[in-house]
Amino acid sequence: MRLKRLNEGTKWLALFSMTGSEIANLTTALGRGPDVIITDNVDEKESSIHSDIKDLQCLVKQSFKANAKDRVKLYEKFFDGYDLITLHGWLNIVPPAICRKYSILNGHPGLITRYPDLKGKDPQFRAWTRLKRYEYMGSVVHKVVPEVDCGEIVQVSEVPVIEGTSLDDVYKILTDTSKLAWINALS
Repeated sequence: MRLKRLNEGTKWLALFSMTGSEIANLTTALGRGPDVIITDNVDEKESSIHSDIKDLQCLVKQSFKANAKDRVKLYEKFFDGYDLITLHGWLNIVPPAICRKYSILNGHPGLITRYPDLKGKDPQFRAWTRLKRYEYMGSVVHKVVPEVDCGEIVQVSEVPVIEGTSLDDVYKILTDTSKLAWINALS
């Protein structure tokens, strides 16, 4: 499937599991937000959802805990009709049938184009623990396929590693490179 860029007529669906801050930041940078935002963060306190999106009418809270067959139906229910589907800290494995049926993009805060060992969960921490081995750090946007973080790379944003960078600095740098990779992928 061909990548659908974000334009005036694009129907955009975005998903997140934690705070949604990446979606909030992209909305500001792009001057346009998703038509619908789905989160499986169903915490009743809502304090963890970014303040810019927690009260939006387009925010849908939905648990994705279901058996495999029902989970596929749930994804289909939400994904049908959208031109652009993006994952922003979506902490769920998308079922293979859904990966094959829809064109989905995922942001990954690990420079997997240079360092494949950063595929998977918590690449920021792993990058920080291995900074002396890496010349660069950065983020990618890739197409979602059944194998985790193995889809075609759509956009890369990278910066040179600076010796002595703290873990907090790594998170900040990778937040910035992720934002830039998304902006370039969608513009």
